Amino acid sequence: MLYFLCVDNQYLASGGNDNRLYVWNQHAVTPVQSYTEHMAAVKAIAWSPHHHGLLVSGGMCCIII
Repeated sequence: MLYFLCVDNQYLASGGNDNRLYVWNQHAVTPVQSYTEHMAAVKAIAWSPHHHGLLVSGGMCCIII
């Protein structure tokens, strides 16, 4: 499982072998958003330090922006 905290510390992104990417807010117990576009495990996650809210993820199948 991968975790990556947003620069403003308000959101956390997570992804893993279930091919899903989740975005969590510090006040929620369930994800505020989930993405199912990955066809294989999520291997990389990064928040942009220059564009607030821009999240990039990658895996064995693709890169999703």
